[in-house]
Amino acid sequence: MLLFSIVVIIYSCRKDQSATMMVDNAKTWYTSLNKGKSISLNAAGHDSLKILQDIKWNVARGFKLNNGDNMIRVPMEVSSNNGQKIDGSFILLILKSGNAYSSKVLFNNQPNYFNSSVSDNEIEKSYFNGLRLAKEKLLGNRNKCYKWGI
Repeated sequence: MLLFSIVVIIYSCRKDQSATMMVDNAKTWYTSLNKGKSISLNAAGHDSLKILQDIKWNVARGFKLNNGDNMIRVPMEVSSNNGQKIDGSFILLILKSGNAYSSKVLFNNQPNYFNSSVSDNEIEKSYFNGLRLAKEKLLGNRNKCYKWGI
C-alpha cells in the first residue's frame, strides 16, 4: 500500500510539471513571436484596431485535446491603445500540434465568461468548429474569433 501511495504521488508531480512546462513553452513561443510588435484586433467585417493585451499567464492552464495535441487557455484583458478597456471576455488559445504553435483568441460579451463557465471540451469544440462555443445558444450570446494581427 505504501509503494502504491508513493507511485501515485510521483505520477501526480510529473503530471503537474508537464502541465507547467506546456504553459511555459507556449508563453515563451507567444511572447517571443510578439516581442516589440504592435498588436491589432481584426474581426470579420470590421476595421483593424490597435490594442494592448494583458495576458494572465499566472492562471493559464494546458490540456490535451482528443487528437493528442496540446491546448493552452489563457484569460486576458484587452484595451485600446489609449488605455480604454474593451468590455467582454477574451481568452487566448495556443495550440501545439507536433512542433508547431498557432494561436487564436475567443471573445464573448459577458465579463469573466471564459474564467469559470467553459469546459476544456467546449474550448476544443470552439477552436475546431468555427470557434463558436456550444454554450452560446443557451446564453444567447455571440462568441467571436479574432485574429491577432502583427
